[in-house]
Amino acid sequence: MKKIIAIAGSNNKSSQTYRLLKLWLKRMSELDDTVQYEVLLLRDFKLAMCEGCGTCLDKGECTLDQEDDMPLLREKMLESDIIIFSSPVYHQNMSGIMKNFIDRVAFDSHKLVLPGKLGFTLTTTSFLGGKNVSDMLWQIQTSFGIKNIDNFVFRDACDDELVSSDEWAKVAIEDLKYQMEFGGQLLANEG
Repeated sequence: MKKIIAIAGSNNKSSQTYRLLKLWLKRMSELDDTVQYEVLLLRDFKLAMCEGCGTCLDKGECTLDQEDDMPLLREKMLESDIIIFSSPVYHQNMSGIMKNFIDRVAFDSHKLVLPGKLGFTLTTTSFLGGKNVSDMLWQIQTSFGIKNIDNFVFRDACDDELVSSDEWAKVAIEDLKYQMEFGGQLLANEG
């Protein structure tokens, strides 16, 4: 079984990022019935703004976790096998809500709680900025110890949602098969 948690960093009520994640993951589960997924739209969670106080680095915990839903989001990531970070492009950058989420979980990269997880990213844009945000999300996943497998960019001006989500699903399933087989071979060789 492959348990996927997809985090959609969009504030938009009719979010294309959220819609594309659902299309992509639904198609993946059709291609591989061991895929289970949950898409979390950050706008549906209570997330306090990071205060930059440094308590997380000093004490290993965020004082804001007592006030909001961040512990639930952390738990969902810990329980998953695969983590997807996704964001629309807002002025050549990730969305503000995604950046705040990243700031709030940043200290987890120092605690090394996510190594062994596999990851993908999805960036949506009207036309420009997709590569910049995709690269940022890749770097962030890598800093958490997540093994990023692939990064997808959707450009609304020239891409089709159904065609793109189908292509991503096929690529992602093949990538995961390779990772699982390769990882299994490594474990067998160590034993």
